[in-house]
Amino acid sequence: MRREITNNVFENVGISLVSCGFEDCSPGFSEPEHVRDHYLIHCVTKGRGTVTVDGATHLVKKGEIFVIRPNVPVSYTSSSEDTWSFAWVGFRGTDCKYYMKEAGIGEDTVVKKANAKVFLAAVKNCIDYYGNAADTPSQAKFTSFLMEAFDSLSARKGSAVRLEPSSQVERALEFIEYNYMRGISAGDVALQLSIDRTHFFRIFKAKTGVSPEQYITKYRVEKALDLLKEDRHTVTEIASLVGVSDVYYFSKLFKKNMGKSPTEYKKQFEQK
Repeated sequence: MRREITNNVFENVGISLVSCGFEDCSPGFSEPEHVRDHYLIHCVTKGRGTVTVDGATHLVKKGEIFVIRPNVPVSYTSSSEDTWSFAWVGFRGTDCKYYMKEAGIGEDTVVKKANAKVFLAAVKNCIDYYGNAADTPSQAKFTSFLMEAFDSLSARKGSAVRLEPSSQVERALEFIEYNYMRGISAGDVALQLSIDRTHFFRIFKAKTGVSPEQYITKYRVEKALDLLKEDRHTVTEIASLVGVSDVYYFSKLFKKNMGKSPTEYKKQFEQK
């Protein structure tokens, strides 16, 4: 059995889902050598096989991933004795290397351990969402499923981060930049850095002059303003793209920060 979806819409963001799916292969399954124009991560959920990347062959088994990079020749084959099942996500964007590094995937990593159940669940949830979406699927929602798949690869989750306060704030700002569209809160940032929320609030405000929540809100509003200027999305779509699920709450935040509602700004740009 094979199920997959392909995303034909690519936003001007750092990372974008290209495709995802899962497949149950018969013994001796073989994918001939080919080259892709985007990144792919396959997670083996059953059985074992080999993957050959740029001429080097690697064994890969249940609970492991194999990484396919753009413009690199790759082929893969299942064992002749076992059935082989895997799930995958395909993605592209200027920030792919950042997300892969955060997930513990180095420049030369081909095979790596992963939580196969979490990875497969993220893929299946994404496919179900796509199938049940009444209108055009949300790109922000696609990205959130992609991030769930990445979370299954990280070996650093829950580990303590021993950094100076200035470095902690820099890490926080970087995390916000790459994850604001996921609906993150200040608590999520503190959890990512493995530091106490009260301590995080104190050092963040000392460094930036505003609270973490105020900074995240301002960042989302600025990104929303850029999207309004492009005049390619509805206000509801823009709210979703910047990580706010409730469009009315988004409009309230936007007007509080900008003095005008997003609809008023949208009309203003349309007139120009």
